[in-house]
Amino acid sequence: VVEGKHSLKSVFKPTPLVVTNNGHTLQVDMDNGSYTKTDSGKKRLLQFHFHSKSEHTVNGQSFPLEAHFVHIDELGVLSVLGVLFEIGDENKTLKKILSIAPDHKGSAKSDRKIKPAKLLGENQIESYYQLKGSLTTPPCSEGVNWYVSTDVQSLSREQYQQFQTLFHHGNARPVQPLNQRNLTRIKED
Repeated sequence: VVEGKHSLKSVFKPTPLVVTNNGHTLQVDMDNGSYTKTDSGKKRLLQFHFHSKSEHTVNGQSFPLEAHFVHIDELGVLSVLGVLFEIGDENKTLKKILSIAPDHKGSAKSDRKIKPAKLLGENQIESYYQLKGSLTTPPCSEGVNWYVSTDVQSLSREQYQQFQTLFHHGNARPVQPLNQRNLTRIKED
């Protein structure tokens, strides 16, 4: 792991709560206006979704849940911001999502909005791993910029079990070897 310094700033606006169960995960599509800015430019947030168990590990440790915030830049290059969750306190934003999540393929909506930024924690992400990788669902296309937060968030055991009930066998791609990819740990100034 190489240490580095870069900037990553997410601006996620409140969005109408529409949750889609696509048979593989729960997904929330975003209205225009939310983005993450990195050293390489501004990336528009398209949607976020969840995997259980985590598709990334830290020092070999997996986590019960991982959120993926999928972005695209003006050249069509995808970037994904990964946020890891461990069992602990109830997550209020995740509670709103799970409260209307369909238990079969389909979408459900609520009259209220959610604040996706709350899934990042109380502050901006200050420490993260950066690597080039692939999408984790077919066709597993290469060339994706990954930013995986080292700030672990929490979800309650009940929330974890509720997600497991929706996706009985889990919905995570097995952790892949790094192969020749460079992994950089970034700490904000």
